[in-house]
Amino acid sequence: MTTKSRRDRGYDKIDRKNLEERNRKVRARFEKEAHDRERQEIDELKENYENWILENSLRQLMNK
Repeated sequence: MTTKSRRDRGYDKIDRKNLEERNRKVRARFEKEAHDRERQEIDELKENYENWILENSLRQLMNK
C-alpha cells in the first residue's frame, strides 16, 4: 500500500484509545451473545430432560 493511499484512507489517523474502547465493546457483546447461547442450550437441555422424566414415569406407571 502506498503512502498516498494510506493517507487517503485515514490509516494514519487511527486513535488507539478509541480502538481499545471499541475492542472492549465488541468483546463484551461477543461474551454476552456467547452467554445467551449457552443459557439457551442449557434451557433446551433442561426442558428435554424434564420431558424425558415425565414420559418415562408415565411408562413406568402403565407397566405396573
